[in-house]
Amino acid sequence: MTLDRFLKCMESAPRADEGSIDASTKLREIAGFDSMGIVALIAAVDEEFDIALGASSIVSAATVGDLADLV
Repeated sequence: MTLDRFLKCMESAPRADEGSIDASTKLREIAGFDSMGIVALIAAVDEEFDIALGASSIVSAATVGDLADLV
């Protein structure tokens, strides 16, 4: 897994602008990263990495880097 590939998944989930999210970005500060954003991220990670992230793991993470560590 590369961080760049994961960041693209993160940007697509809440439909964020390219380059607007990095590993230190706090999840609660990402506009649109709500329950639907979590579902979109789960689908994007599954498609890109063939890994099933659990919603509880995502909710317990504080930053994008925390999520990247799960992948």
